Amino acid sequence: MIVVKNVLRRRIFIFVFRFSEKLGLHLTMKIRFAIFPLLVLCATVSVAQTKSVIDAFVQASFMKNGQFGIVVDNITENKSFCSYNADKLFTPASVMKTVTTATALQLLGDDFQFETVLEYDGQVTDGVLSGNLYIRGGGDPTLGSSYLPGDGDARTYRREQFIEDWINVLKSNGITAIKGNIVSDERIFDDGNISLKWLGEDLGTYYGAGSFGINVFDNVTKLVLSTEHNPDVPEITDCYPYQPSLKFRNFIRVVPQASDSLYIVGLPFSSERYLFGKVPPGKKSISLEGDIPDPALFLAEYFTRKLEGAGIIVTGKAASYRLLKEEGKQLPAGKRIPLAVSRSPKLKEIVRITNYVSHNLYADALLKTIGLKYEGVDKKELSSFDRGIRVLLDYWKQQGLDNDALVLYDGSGLSVSDKLTPRFIADVLAFMATRSPHADVFYKSLPMAGMEGSVRYFLKETSLQGSRMKSGSMSYVRSYAGYVEWRGMKYAVVVAANNYKCSGTEIRRQIGKLLVRLFESAGNKVPE
Repeated sequence: MIVVKNVLRRRIFIFVFRFSEKLGLHLTMKIRFAIFPLLVLCATVSVAQTKSVIDAFVQASFMKNGQFGIVVDNITENKSFCSYNADKLFTPASVMKTVTTATALQLLGDDFQFETVLEYDGQVTDGVLSGNLYIRGGGDPTLGSSYLPGDGDARTYRREQFIEDWINVLKSNGITAIKGNIVSDERIFDDGNISLKWLGEDLGTYYGAGSFGINVFDNVTKLVLSTEHNPDVPEITDCYPYQPSLKFRNFIRVVPQASDSLYIVGLPFSSERYLFGKVPPGKKSISLEGDIPDPALFLAEYFTRKLEGAGIIVTGKAASYRLLKEEGKQLPAGKRIPLAVSRSPKLKEIVRITNYVSHNLYADALLKTIGLKYEGVDKKELSSFDRGIRVLLDYWKQQGLDNDALVLYDGSGLSVSDKLTPRFIADVLAFMATRSPHADVFYKSLPMAGMEGSVRYFLKETSLQGSRMKSGSMSYVRSYAGYVEWRGMKYAVVVAANNYKCSGTEIRRQIGKLLVRLFESAGNKVPE
């Protein structure tokens, strides 16, 4: 419900006295009491207008069978502006990332960097490394990411600099041959790289890529299809990065339609991917992006090929810790010697990318990374979704927030089973704005509505354009969370709509209209 604060009348009365004194007006008590009802009436009208705006939205045909919640808090004055279903649980979709990134900033610090280490065991004699070369992962989701600045063809992901650095380090140490294996050691996270609460239709997609102890190239595989020559089934003309063991089962049909609708489905660690959907005829190039099923093994194989291309002979094979474990083999327990350390950008940049482009891999890797701080009975090194969630819940409980307001299964919001209340998210936003040393970093990580990122069409060409907002969307789920600066005040805003009956474009437009009307109805706010 929309609630007028009990102290409103008292504040208005005090304002009349103080304002008249500041102006040097010695109003009689009779005049002051005459003015008082007028101001109360203005405030009451404003509240009534706010309530009517929300009532109209909730009673609209597209929300007839849906659920809607909203919280708008004036964090400058530390008071509520309006709320509706604030303590009900909603599916947040990617708005979940605001909680994940806020928690990461608080627990890791904005200067935190992931590290991936190139190291070896054995000995180097006459340019020959008699031992294994290891890639020890630190969970870095940005290794070779296309979202980082870089030069060159996107086909080479613009970020293969780390591989060139590794090769140069080997050469500078005089290593011309490796008499051993190239092994990815991804043990910092467990093998639960996806949430079992994710929908089957999301598995194998680029946005449903798992988060591993070693991630590379955003864990994305890009296919290029063509319908120029085959009238029935499109040909796969290219796949990069190249993965020789990856097989595609092609069930895509060529039909006379204007645009394509394609899906790629598969499980982590599986070498098979299934392609479904429809494409128009006569197209030379159609792109389809999916996941890299096993990034740790892929990077070991990819790096092996790069070494051989650079003239460094590798007599062993590419492997990963997971595969060796499944084969009943153990990694040598001897000392490893570090050769190179590849560091990610600082967390402030990772958080910006996470919220700006709504990067699921980045968010899930951050959740597992804060899970390394888990101090339960089982203190093994490996982290997981579960450990990250426990740390996240414990942290916000210590800050006085309600843990019953969350049901979590990942850090990205991809699970439809994730549930948060608008009140909890608003409280996190208020905390980050007023109590966090990372307030500015967090604020600027949210894209500007109507201008950029995932909210470039939201609130476009309205009085609220430029507000800092994070969006979340999936089937019949649309939510927004962020900050609005309005008439000298900063507000935390959270809106959640579930099970509405209209298009995504229409619900975005309607939520935008709602927010504009709410703030414009605030009009002549009663001063303190």
